[in-house]
Amino acid sequence: MSPADSAVLAPGIDVKLDGSPLDPLIAAQLAHAEIDLATGLPDRATLRFNDHRHELVDHRAFVIGAKLEIKLGAALQRTAATVFVGEVAAVEVEFGGELGTTIDLVAFDATHRMHNTVASRTFKQASARDALQKIAAEHGLRVGSIDTVVAPAKLETIDQVAESDWRFLTRLLRDAGGRLQSDLGTLTVVEVGAAARGAREIELAWGQGLLRFRPRASGAGQRKEVVVTQWDPEQKRETVAKAPVPKTAPALKRPAATGRVTYAMRPGEGTKTTEPLAKAAAAEVARHFLEAEAVAHGDPRLRPGATANVTGVGKRFGGKHVIVGATHVFHAAGGYVTRLRLGGGESSLLQDLGSAPARRATDQLVVGVVTNTKDPKKLGRVKVKIPVLEGLETDWARVALGSAGANRGTYQQLMVDDEVVLGFEHGDIERCFVLGVLHNGKDKPDAAMVDPATAIGIRQDKDLDAAFKGKALVATDKGMTVKAAQGPLELTANKAMTLKSETAAIAIEAAASDVKVDAKGQIAISGVSAVKISSTAQLSIEANGPLKLKGAIVEINATAMAKVSGATVMLG
Repeated sequence: MSPADSAVLAPGIDVKLDGSPLDPLIAAQLAHAEIDLATGLPDRATLRFNDHRHELVDHRAFVIGAKLEIKLGAALQRTAATVFVGEVAAVEVEFGGELGTTIDLVAFDATHRMHNTVASRTFKQASARDALQKIAAEHGLRVGSIDTVVAPAKLETIDQVAESDWRFLTRLLRDAGGRLQSDLGTLTVVEVGAAARGAREIELAWGQGLLRFRPRASGAGQRKEVVVTQWDPEQKRETVAKAPVPKTAPALKRPAATGRVTYAMRPGEGTKTTEPLAKAAAAEVARHFLEAEAVAHGDPRLRPGATANVTGVGKRFGGKHVIVGATHVFHAAGGYVTRLRLGGGESSLLQDLGSAPARRATDQLVVGVVTNTKDPKKLGRVKVKIPVLEGLETDWARVALGSAGANRGTYQQLMVDDEVVLGFEHGDIERCFVLGVLHNGKDKPDAAMVDPATAIGIRQDKDLDAAFKGKALVATDKGMTVKAAQGPLELTANKAMTLKSETAAIAIEAAASDVKVDAKGQIAISGVSAVKISSTAQLSIEANGPLKLKGAIVEINATAMAKVSGATVMLG
């Protein structure tokens, strides 16, 4: 017996507001208490007081925000244990009801703030455990045991995008194969489908502690195995994880499993997330095979996460059941029972992954790999394989471009094995579009192309074809280089071509070969101040017709011999 427990001989209740016992005037009017404990939802407590003389309606104890603690004691167990710790969230009064005037105090545990706090943030170089610790501290909650299925590995980023803290942590931990639970201000994480670590096993025998039992077994939705596929951009391939659906209620004959179910709805970090996801999804499928509702003599030990060992109902439906919900109902007139929900529970993971009501793969963007670029209609369409959908190949998909029109537009030829992003018109896979192309861990960009100093980088291993019906203007504030690493560089104009430098010289250099200037008409070279033609070796000026050298003064100098020859030489 813990120090917080107190001895009782009959079903009893002990209520404290802001750490103090109820005023005797208030306690005498307590008619009914109901504490609802459910996996995935805040604990809720409702206390109903009679107030026929209107003596309590203005009592200072009924204050929103007051701390509330409730202990319940089961008959003959001689203990009263805490079943609820939280704060008053609402005060409801009914005048003239069937029971006269009543006052209801409605309280929630501290996790209700996690459900109501919606945030967007990024956890960097953090694990799921790190995110849990931080958010728990923000809400004044403790973190208890965390099942080893939730690996401590850190991810580069974990994003919380416009979702409540509870929803975010639930999703994050489920991806790792765990289930988030709250128990009296302490957050714990257990493996999906398992009882809470250290939870008690409570015996429920028919006709003794067990008053009502309604089990339900259903083969609908049962599968032999669960397959989770994800796209791994680092390895440029899909990762596949398979998990067999575990057997529950071995004494209950199952129908033949109808194959497997494949989920492909979540991006991930390779096998770090696919294997826990597959195992968690398989556990949820199994949990929904056998579910039950029960009513038992009141017992504060019956809480979500604990295990109820049901006996006296035969082998088929008896045995151990994980409690997913418990409602403790206490009547001051002398009655305390606990309503139980066993097995089943939430199915958010299956819904998130894609089971009914499912999100289809085509309701969102997916990653694909180009398989065919030879469009028979010459529209630039491609066929794409979607790896996470078991290699499904699309029909010819149009490619979204920067601009497109009759004999105009911009087009970049896709290549087989390119990684692309696909979108679907009205979710129809027959009408898919390529929205963009992606680099990945295998197909990395050229380092210079993605350098922050480079505004636009283009690298292609095919021809570049650009045509304009109007003018084309390329301007830069700094230098410009046009380079052909292999093969010739040709500049062609149907009309006049001008090379012009407004403030500096123009240089034409051939580092390892000749420079040739050829024209069908005349070649004119002129300079405002001077024209200089020089060579470090020979210099030849030839003409098949007359050659004229003319100047105001003509001077011919030779450091060695000067020779003038011809059939006829005329001087003067």
